[in-house]
Amino acid sequence: MTSAASRGATPFVCYGTSVRRGTSGVTAFAIFHRRDVTRARKAFIKARTALGAPHTVRFDSRALQPGTDPLAPAGTEEARKRLTHMIETFNAVPGMLRYAYIDLSGYPTVLDDSTEGRKAWGEVGQVLRNACFAVPAGGELGPQEHECEVLMAEDGDRNAYAHGVLFDLADMIGHACAPSLPAGESGWAQTTLDGVRYWSKQEVRHRFEERSGLAGTQNH
Repeated sequence: MTSAASRGATPFVCYGTSVRRGTSGVTAFAIFHRRDVTRARKAFIKARTALGAPHTVRFDSRALQPGTDPLAPAGTEEARKRLTHMIETFNAVPGMLRYAYIDLSGYPTVLDDSTEGRKAWGEVGQVLRNACFAVPAGGELGPQEHECEVLMAEDGDRNAYAHGVLFDLADMIGHACAPSLPAGESGWAQTTLDGVRYWSKQEVRHRFEERSGLAGTQNH
């Protein structure tokens, strides 16, 4: 999915993902000036290689979560080290992190893989995406949507050489934003994300209606 502007004609490229984790919903974007995209891809290939992950394998949110995946970290300290290294690379390019989040604890629809659940999550994701780009003109808080080519990891080709590494980055960042939100933005992932030099966030405040789900949303 791209912005309304002609694909390839915008000054910025945004690599995004939408994540639900526990009672949190998050949409996050890694934003780069178009002139920096090639440099970003090369920098993250180098960063991943230094962490033992060649660009030919997925190095996304699973690289932060202990488990059975071959690239799963041994524990929190290794996960923190990985995220810290990726953030240092992100700052050096430079990139901008932007995310919006919502508390879904009162949401009336089960956000599962059923048809109804996927539709409801799609609506939530669109609200979060809109919130991410609800920034004033002028660039102080980064670009508006019409200035961006918006590429979502869940819609894109994760294996494509041109974008795969940066989709992995978006997935990693999105999941890193989500786990600590219910705890009031405490926790190792959010603390590590505080190292991002350029960032902005939006909280979506809302009321829920039994039938229509989201209603009365506003950004904060």
